Amino acid sequence: MLKIRLRRPAKYRIYFLILMIIVYWLGFNLLPEQLTQTSEQLSLAVVSALYFVLLPLLYWYWIIKIGAQKSWKILVILSLSSLMARLSYPPQIAEYFEFIA
Repeated sequence: MLKIRLRRPAKYRIYFLILMIIVYWLGFNLLPEQLTQTSEQLSLAVVSALYFVLLPLLYWYWIIKIGAQKSWKILVILSLSSLMARLSYPPQIAEYFEFIA
């Protein structure tokens, strides 16, 4: 069996990339096209928490803290999450993210 040894920061970058792809895929597949029911609003709140709380926190810890990167780079993940929100949220909410696109 082939064993590849990666440095700790490289491992966490890969973990973050995989998690980011999963979260954005979930956001595109779980969100409804219109907000009409409470369950749809709940799914929007969960996806928003994943986009704007979980991903930035993990980015800060895994990439900035462990990888010894500059702290301004958190803007990258926040901008990407805003763009994904613009593309995946229902139209009445997505228009608030128009400035990113």
